[in-house]
Amino acid sequence: MTIEHLDFNTQVHSDAIADLEAAENAVFAAMVRILELHPGYKFASAGEIRCSGRACSRYMKVSIAGNTPVTADGIFAAHQRDFLDLMLAGHADAGA
Repeated sequence: MTIEHLDFNTQVHSDAIADLEAAENAVFAAMVRILELHPGYKFASAGEIRCSGRACSRYMKVSIAGNTPVTADGIFAAHQRDFLDLMLAGHADAGA
């Protein structure tokens, strides 16, 4: 008796590709939703930025010494990533 290795590998490979595509679609949809809910930020003061998301409006501290768009961009990106992580973990209301 021999096992048809080619057929087995093809089946596993197809399933892995389908799983990867499903995961990619889920991440992409979540990222689009996060960008809709948390589209950007504005400087609220010298040491704070504020999410311009309508339901969020969260204030985030920015180092006064590093009060540059690069620093603020990084802090805001972390803010978006936090909500993305929650959404991907199954918390549907996490983005609001």
